[in-house]
Amino acid sequence: MSSLDNVAVARFFEGSVDFITLTHAEQVEVRRELARRDKGYRPVSKKVPRARQAAPVDTPACEGHDPRVFTTVTYIAEALKVCEPCTVKDWCIDQVRPREGFDGVAGGVAWRNGRRVK
Repeated sequence: MSSLDNVAVARFFEGSVDFITLTHAEQVEVRRELARRDKGYRPVSKKVPRARQAAPVDTPACEGHDPRVFTTVTYIAEALKVCEPCTVKDWCIDQVRPREGFDGVAGGVAWRNGRRVK
């Protein structure tokens, strides 16, 4: 996806879409565009671990859902229902990397303070 080809990214710069409602790929594209616009800014090139480079072949079941559903304790049951049929749960956990302080759902698992809830 080249800069601003995506409609949601263009709408973000118009001010009609919040950053948090964008998909991960759209958020990356917004950051790239911001770096391009800020002439003095040079993004630091960090080598990404190989496991995080590979995108899933299948589409995550949560794509298109409000991200707040997965990070708000009151919506855990709804988030788990969305995650149930997902085929990329391991990839999701690798992307989110729940750590201390994370409360929500990732990879079809409920997390409380970065630990799995049984």
